[in-house]
Amino acid sequence: MHCQLSSSLADGMVSWVRRRDYHLLTVGRQAYSSDQRVGVKVSPDGSDWVLTIRFVAPHDAGQYECQVSSHPPQALMVNLHVVEAHAEILGKPERHIHVGSSLHLECLLRGATEPPVYVFWYRGDRMINYDDERGVVVENKRTSSELYIHSVTRRDEGNYTCFPSNATPASVAVHVIQRENPAGLQQETNSEDESTSSTSATSKGEITRAVKSEALARRWSLELLFLSLVLLQVHWLCTVPTR
Repeated sequence: MHCQLSSSLADGMVSWVRRRDYHLLTVGRQAYSSDQRVGVKVSPDGSDWVLTIRFVAPHDAGQYECQVSSHPPQALMVNLHVVEAHAEILGKPERHIHVGSSLHLECLLRGATEPPVYVFWYRGDRMINYDDERGVVVENKRTSSELYIHSVTRRDEGNYTCFPSNATPASVAVHVIQRENPAGLQQETNSEDESTSSTSATSKGEITRAVKSEALARRWSLELLFLSLVLLQVHWLCTVPTR
């Protein structure tokens, strides 16, 4: 925040005050705040006194006053509006993609006053910007970042997060679906049919053999019965006395 002085005020002591709580931030070239983010910069000719706040947060918003110890005292009010930058991944919060397809995610930086130092992409808690093994490609631009993965597998399923250095992150859930395989299903059905036919044929063969065995057993039983009757008749004839 700038406080520019005219030549008539150049010899005065400059102080910065936060109006919300009248907290003295700087006096001259020295910072008086316990907040290590606060500092002051002065132009070479002493005409511009700049209050600096690093890593600005929403609670820093409000009025700041530049005071000059002149006669009479002079003051300049500055209103600080803090816009919280955030990331946004275009599209739906859940994506469904088939195995073998390409995944493309585009992340936009909203409300940022300057480009990010970096944009990291995560799957779960793992940073994947440089995952060449999975074929990950990341293209960073001034206010956006794009993620590409060619020929996804089930291993690529998960929660993807775009994390810029100067903005709140954004996430989407990616579900990887196995493609249907009609040919495979037909082959499986044919195999089942063949198995059923084979089982049926085996059952019929076993039944036929069982019937034949039963018929043979009955035949042997009848022959043994006939032989027993013949032997019984011979025995009876031999035992009858002759007249």
